[in-house]
Amino acid sequence: MAPQNLAELVDKAIRWYILGISMLTALMFFFVFTINWEDRFWGTKLDGLPAGIYLLAKGLIALFLVILMVKYRKKIELLTVLAILYFGYLLAPTTLSLSSPAFDMPRYLAQLTIVLVVPVILLLAHWILHHNNKTATQ
Repeated sequence: MAPQNLAELVDKAIRWYILGISMLTALMFFFVFTINWEDRFWGTKLDGLPAGIYLLAKGLIALFLVILMVKYRKKIELLTVLAILYFGYLLAPTTLSLSSPAFDMPRYLAQLTIVLVVPVILLLAHWILHHNNKTATQ
């Protein structure tokens, strides 16, 4: 496979991955927002209006990532970094919180880690392939 085609394939993988995961994340937070206004903020349990606002904000940020990814397809690096920061923010409280997890939940959640690590790997592949394409054309 030609490097240019591989670079385009990686860019499409980044775009579709961020679109899919961000849409599912937004739907998840909107579902919890409509059903039960409870959430945790760095180990502190939120109920009622503060939890509702926090859930709505997390859902809107994920939806905003989807909109940006659809509208600005050429800004793949910036949008991938934004997605990494967002999913890193979602992962950080579960791993860095000093409070004990509820219901014998593990402190380290593999699903959130995978959601965070995949865009990092794809972004690294994007940078490597585009750097190789630039040096090959010079």
